[in-house]
Amino acid sequence: MEVYIHIGFPRTGSKWFGAQVYGKLQNEEFSFNPPAIMKVIGGVISMYGVEVNNDTLRKAKDFIDNELKKSIAKKLLIHREGLSMDPWIQDYGNTHSVLKYIFPDAKIIVMMRYQVDWIVSLYKGSCQKQCYQEVKVFLNYSNDNFHPVIRKPFKRKEKGFGVRKNRLDINTVKFPELLKLYYDTFEKRNLKILFFEDFKKDENAVVDDICKYIGVSAPAIDSFAAIGKGPSAFTCKLMHLIYNGFGLYTPSFSNSQERDNRNFFARAYMSFAFKINQLIFPTDYDISEKRNLDKLFYYNWDMLKKDGLRGKLDQIYKEDNKKLLEFIQRKRIPDVYL
Repeated sequence: MEVYIHIGFPRTGSKWFGAQVYGKLQNEEFSFNPPAIMKVIGGVISMYGVEVNNDTLRKAKDFIDNELKKSIAKKLLIHREGLSMDPWIQDYGNTHSVLKYIFPDAKIIVMMRYQVDWIVSLYKGSCQKQCYQEVKVFLNYSNDNFHPVIRKPFKRKEKGFGVRKNRLDINTVKFPELLKLYYDTFEKRNLKILFFEDFKKDENAVVDDICKYIGVSAPAIDSFAAIGKGPSAFTCKLMHLIYNGFGLYTPSFSNSQERDNRNFFARAYMSFAFKINQLIFPTDYDISEKRNLDKLFYYNWDMLKKDGLRGKLDQIYKEDNKKLLEFIQRKRIPDVYL
């Protein structure tokens, strides 16, 4: 059976691909994210400081091999953006090795996004997760420097796990190194590297390219409208102001003890702010059509312009992206990367 694995990255339209492309390909000969296999894969991915022993891996491989033998499908597609990383703490784990062990002949599909734009998208995602703050606080920037974020490894069920979304250590964002791990592990012939910028330029062309790589016909696409459209800068700023009581309170982070330590009036205000948040970011916050305020008024601006953050980040990542030239032809890399 041919095995294809789309590993993300997060913030590159992965959920859209699952709904608009891969989910529509499923039939008797094409298996997409079979629940039993996905459950086992989720149990052997080593992230958040959790180590998976060899016996567990062997049992996982035996189970999956048996499932594949029972299947009548000719192709298997596994699609899960979290396989590439935890975006908030940039934990890459050893997923590349685990996937190679379980699926030795798999073909990997990965979509990269220019780091600076990806960071803006992730910052907006942190706002969706109720971590309301200025972008420079999210980036731990002060005194003309991006400072390291020191924290202990988080585990999935640990109290405070959600707080990992309140800061990003830009020094840990090593996309070229992550791609090189997969390039070295699966080799060039089994690695399909795509760029989000090419996708936004011509969505149909990239969808056709992926489907050709998999060996299937591209399905009919309902809409490209929701791809990569996070909450607006205006919405993020407004919720930051509301959650800070327009300067009266400090930010409130999900699952943090900080919320429990407030006085009665502060807690009452935060409950009020949470209700406002539900109106603007309903439960289905990842679905752009559900963001009530943005439907009425979508206003963006460059959130990294202040303090010259974009220029400083450009300098860091354009230098780092020169490493891409070691395994990707220059003509394939969008100009914004270099």
